[in-house]
Amino acid sequence: MSFKTQKILLCALCEKIISVEEEGFPEDLHALLSKYCIPQLYWLCKSCEKQNAFKSSFRKESNLEDEIKLLKAKVESLEIEMTEIKKLVALKARDYNSSFLSSSGFSGESSLDMGFPNADGNSCISFRNYRNVDCHRSTSEGCQGDSSCSSSASSYFQTVGSSSSLVSEDDQRLDFSVIPVNQAVDNHSPLTATRSCIEIPDSCNISLGSDETSPKKKKEAHALIHQISNTKIKIDDKESTKSSNIVDAFLKCITRFLKKKDVIFNNLYSRDYRTGSSYNDLRISAASEYDVDIVFKAPSEIKLEVEFFRETMAYAKIKWQKVGDILDSKIDILRFFEKNSLDRYLQPLKISAWFQGLIDSFMLSSPEISGIKQLKNGQSGPARTIEIVTDEDYILHIDLVPVFVFSYESLKTTKIKEILEKYSVAESKRFWFLVPKQCQGEGQLLASDCKLSWRVDFPEVEKKVLHNKQSAKHVIRLLKLLRDKGRWNIASYYIKTLILWRVDITPAADYWQGIVLFERYLESEFKNPEIS
Repeated sequence: MSFKTQKILLCALCEKIISVEEEGFPEDLHALLSKYCIPQLYWLCKSCEKQNAFKSSFRKESNLEDEIKLLKAKVESLEIEMTEIKKLVALKARDYNSSFLSSSGFSGESSLDMGFPNADGNSCISFRNYRNVDCHRSTSEGCQGDSSCSSSASSYFQTVGSSSSLVSEDDQRLDFSVIPVNQAVDNHSPLTATRSCIEIPDSCNISLGSDETSPKKKKEAHALIHQISNTKIKIDDKESTKSSNIVDAFLKCITRFLKKKDVIFNNLYSRDYRTGSSYNDLRISAASEYDVDIVFKAPSEIKLEVEFFRETMAYAKIKWQKVGDILDSKIDILRFFEKNSLDRYLQPLKISAWFQGLIDSFMLSSPEISGIKQLKNGQSGPARTIEIVTDEDYILHIDLVPVFVFSYESLKTTKIKEILEKYSVAESKRFWFLVPKQCQGEGQLLASDCKLSWRVDFPEVEKKVLHNKQSAKHVIRLLKLLRDKGRWNIASYYIKTLILWRVDITPAADYWQGIVLFERYLESEFKNPEIS
């Protein structure tokens, strides 16, 4: 069930949208759930309830009032926890001038070997390093760290009237939205266009130009921030090169295999597109996670048209049509589009399933790749995650995501054109992707539309936003470092989103020059001006 400010409910079975007034749902409970951005709850409309469609676990629950009381108690306990967190943040803000080093987990020269304190005041985990692993241990031990994935300029669509809501998965394709600190997300997931999820109390707003900030303390803080940035947030170039070479070898092997095995893949495949933090200079630890888009392009005999939704520009549908005679050698392509579409609209889940099946067939072939000892695969949203154990017992993760590529030509009649003009890129980079990531009820879309929706992705535009903004990437890395030290359950996707927001608001290059790194860091930590 999706809770929105419009006070609507979404049935978990028939997916019908109903207002809380019509269903008699308690408005105070709806307000609490909306306040804390709890995006999903198993709820059935009255018609589905009458059909005895409850799962067995729900049949045992006969008293709705008791269920509501339990939910209220849980939400109220969360409210208490949030109050404590706000107090802690407010305390850090007030004490910033006098005890910034200690309140941030730093203490003199030895602080670089310490962790940031968590909410209980205890020291947290130390900085992650590129490490040797025992490939015979549980695979879960090698899968820690932030998720990384491709990026999307759909984040800007708030400026053209789009809206989207939280999805309980993990992603890094960006949307200019603010998210709850404890929300787990999936690659390519949309976000809500509000700031209610992680509002910072007014007491946290700090004035960097106040009389209380002495030049000496600011100089010390500048030195410390730069020291951390230069020592703790640094990738070993040699290890990074080794990892990159392994990724290259893997991609060459799997691409060659799939081209030979599958005629559809061979006809649709255009290239691979490297993205994510490892390729965008945003990693804070070992270069062990890589994100690669497998780019598909329809043959000339089939035309793909993009249809955006009026409710949100962050998603679109792909409609295909035959524009020429199909040769016998390409008749399988036509059958593929017919099989994986509904009324000639490509179905993202079917395309993902087809792609994942190809990856599985490659894994079952037991490929031998130079430098690689073992391969494992898993699922993460629309991505297929490949875990690689190298000959040197390093663990790498590669997220493979199928995408369809489009030119700017398809955007001429949309409001997105204004954004593309603001962040102009070279002709060779004037492309964008649609990712098979469905919406989850954003913008009051019908369930039937959501099933055909594809996530918009503008990776080159996002690179343009951060171009020549020296401090912006440093701030992203510092916040990710603080996230890891404080054990915040927040994806890198969201952190980058906040900084993209900030850069879009204040794009001047001198605002982001290296000498003001400390100020930019504090602003991203404690302030969110002009974002509402």
